[in-house]
Amino acid sequence: AREPALPQLDYRVQDALCAGSTTGAIVFSGRGGRPFPNGTYLYGMEPNVYGAQDSFVVAAGAGYVGYVEDAEGCRSQIGGIVVQEPDVLTVDLGNDRTVRLGEWLELIPTLSFFDYHQYQWSAQRGNLSCDTCRITDVRPLSDDTWVYLQITNPNGCIANDSLRIEVLKDRDFFVPNAFSPNGDNYQDEFQF
Repeated sequence: AREPALPQLDYRVQDALCAGSTTGAIVFSGRGGRPFPNGTYLYGMEPNVYGAQDSFVVAAGAGYVGYVEDAEGCRSQIGGIVVQEPDVLTVDLGNDRTVRLGEWLELIPTLSFFDYHQYQWSAQRGNLSCDTCRITDVRPLSDDTWVYLQITNPNGCIANDSLRIEVLKDRDFFVPNAFSPNGDNYQDEFQF
């Protein structure tokens, strides 16, 4: 008598969505062997612990072994399953800056990698030319202005940075330095 083929285990990995996220998932599917009457198999992440559950939430960055069992009790396994953690999403607005009162300053963030991102700028005591653009201009309105940027990638991962802008209020101020106090009511007084 010929023995039936062992069941085979296929899997699909859902990597962690964001760096620092602790979990991803492994989804199993069986084939071959002798499936249960409803066409399913039993799965497990530990030897001799099987159930109908075919997906498992697991820690990112570790290696795993998956197990499958068919209706005849025949089992097989596959190892080396790894849930990856993506690179860290970062944004950098650079060093703090200084501008003169009334001047605009262009802000260009540096990203850890370029992907589609949503941008949300805000300024404490300042005007922004665009609060959802990748590059924006800011015009600070007071002594110290803080600008904040939050970026969100398609997976919902978030990175933030802020920048302090010092505002110089020293402006050139011109005062006449000559007057003619001769009583003709023309340039007789010196005021400012």
